[in-house]
Amino acid sequence: MLGRIFLPGRAPAALAPPRRFGRVVANELVKGALVAGSAVPGQRPERVLRVIELQHVKPGKGVAYVQAKMRCVQEMTVVPHKFRSSEPVETVELDSPQGYTVLYFEGATAHLMHEETFEQIEVPLAAFGDRAPWLQEGMAVRVRNHNGVPLELVLPPRAAYEVIETRAGGREGKSDNSKPATLVNGVKVRVPHFVATGDVILINTEDGSYVGKHTSEGGEA
Repeated sequence: MLGRIFLPGRAPAALAPPRRFGRVVANELVKGALVAGSAVPGQRPERVLRVIELQHVKPGKGVAYVQAKMRCVQEMTVVPHKFRSSEPVETVELDSPQGYTVLYFEGATAHLMHEETFEQIEVPLAAFGDRAPWLQEGMAVRVRNHNGVPLELVLPPRAAYEVIETRAGGREGKSDNSKPATLVNGVKVRVPHFVATGDVILINTEDGSYVGKHTSEGGEA
C-alpha cells in the first residue's frame, strides 16, 4: 500500500498536526536543540534551526550573552545569532519517534517506508547531516516529525559495512595501532591491522569509529 508522500516543508496544512512549541531561557539552550525560526530575527516562522555550537560569554562589561551557531533544518544554511542570557527562546517540540525502513536512494533523496502503515516519505540526505553516508538500503531508522515534516532522523548506533580496500596487515611504526580502510559507502576509516579487504565490520554511526568484526549471526566478533 503506497501512502501519501510529503516533501519537507510541503505538508498540506489540513493534514499537519498543530504547531507545538516550548520555551527555555537562552542560557539553558543545549547543542542539538531545535529553535523556532520566529525566535531569530530575519528567519521565517516556519523555519526550524538546530543548534550546532554554543558559547556562553560573560564580558567584563555589559550583559552576558549566548553566541549560537544554528543550521536551518529545511535549507541547511548556517545561521549565527547572539541571544541575551536571560532571553526566552521559543523551541520546537517534535512528535514521538516513528520507525521507518530505508527503501532506496534517488539522487540526494532517501525514500523511507513506515514500518507499520507502509506510508512512504522522501527525505533529503542533507537532513541526516554528517551521518548521511552511513545510511543503507534496508536500514531501520527513527523519524520525528513537526507539522508533518521529518526534522530528526536517528540511525542505529552501529551498522555493518564491507571493507573494499585496505593494505595488508603490518605496522608502519611502534605506535601505529591501526591502518586506513575504505568502506563500501566510500567512507575512509581506521581499522585494526588484522582487518582485510572483503571483511564486514561494525562501525559506530555516531563518530565513524571501528567497533569490531561483523559475524554471520549479526553480532560482533
